[in-house]
Order: sequence, then structure tokens, then C-alpha cells
Amino acid sequence: MGHSVHDDPALERWNAMREGAWAHFKLTKRNTRPILMMGVIIPAGLLWLAASSDNKFNMVSRRKNDSLLRNPPVVAEPTEE
Repeated sequence: MGHSVHDDPALERWNAMREGAWAHFKLTKRNTRPILMMGVIIPAGLLWLAASSDNKFNMVSRRKNDSLLRNPPVVAEPTEE
């Protein structure tokens, strides 16, 4: 069935390059910044975002005009004068 499939030499070279990328990796000035961004700064930012919004919202049994905040700010009632 699959005998009519022809291998593309460019695709084979690309696959060989991807399989051997780890063996040719060197830590240089050029790739230090992306490594720090993806390995340290982005996860730290996501951790800060998750920690700052933890226990802040309550989605359980809220009605149409209810606040989603767990402790909504107190709104002063308007006084009639």
C-alpha cells in the first residue's frame, strides 16, 4: 500500500537536524536571554499571577448582579436629603 510514497530529502535532513539538536547545543550569549525568559521569567510571572489572584474570586452560586470578588468592597448606601 505505502510503496508509492517517496521520501523527501529536505524533510529527511530537517528530521535529522531536529533529532541531533541536543548534541550540538552550546550555551552562548545569543541563546542565554531566551533560555532565561522561557525558563525563569515567564514561570515566575505566572506564579506571581496565580498567587496574587488565589482565593480572590468566588464563582459558586453567583447571581446576575452579584460581585465575583470573595470580599467585595463595601458600597456606601446613598442617603436621602
